[in-house]
Amino acid sequence: MIVEAMSRLRPFFALDAYRYIGFGSPYFSDFSLVHRSLGIGNMICIEREKQDAERFEFNRPFNCIDLIFGPSAQVLPTLEWEERPTVVWLDYDDSISDGILSDVHTICSSVTGGSFFLLTIRGQANDFGQTPSERALELTEAIGSGLPTYTLADLTNDAFPKFIWRIVDSEIKRVVAERSSVLPEELGFEYQQVLHFDYRDGARMLTVGGVIYQRGQRTLMAQCDFDSLAYTRSGDDACRIRVPLLTFKELRALDVLLPKTVPSLPGVPQKEVNAYSKHYRYFPNFIDAIES
Repeated sequence: MIVEAMSRLRPFFALDAYRYIGFGSPYFSDFSLVHRSLGIGNMICIEREKQDAERFEFNRPFNCIDLIFGPSAQVLPTLEWEERPTVVWLDYDDSISDGILSDVHTICSSVTGGSFFLLTIRGQANDFGQTPSERALELTEAIGSGLPTYTLADLTNDAFPKFIWRIVDSEIKRVVAERSSVLPEELGFEYQQVLHFDYRDGARMLTVGGVIYQRGQRTLMAQCDFDSLAYTRSGDDACRIRVPLLTFKELRALDVLLPKTVPSLPGVPQKEVNAYSKHYRYFPNFIDAIES
């Protein structure tokens, strides 16, 4: 879904004119998908685990990926941002912190118009304590003045991911507005959210982001037609993804019936069928391997 949304950037620039910046893992899954699907051939992988450099070099799937080792807070400010538009996906395994907000500031104050910025962080309330009162104290310590106004109801387990979204959204908009305040009207920047996902990957996670563009590019932004994608979200109402618990045989049986109707299968809970039917086009493909 993320890559499909990124492909809508064509009104701004040809996709192969973009640069992709992301965080590494030994699998390079996002880099492979972005390169194969969008044709982006200028890629930078930031990896903080310098001791794993040899492993990352070995697993690098394409030689168009430049590996830079070090913390993102040190690497991002050293990059050249004026050369080309950028697709940035900061895919953290961490909870919100002043360091993450500092990276948000670097990106939003640096990218050229028509760039796409995406952030993934943990939305797990218990990372900051067991009660709303404890979370209030620990969040204040973690990000200080970046904390928007709130009530303790915002820090309950269910409400917490939306509150983290508010922190991120407020920071992006604040930096973009600050950057634009010293520029002529047409050269000023705006931010339009495109994606907001809420899901579980072991822990509760959220992914949020969109396009940073100049006011003179508003027509190009409209031509991207992000709203026609069923999963786009412009505000705090997240697209919630629930991974269905289905066997390969059940998945294949459902694919035969989709998309014309939401099917049912004997003995399979309908909630699992509904979860799959909602996002079946984006579900990973698997190949059965048989040992000879």
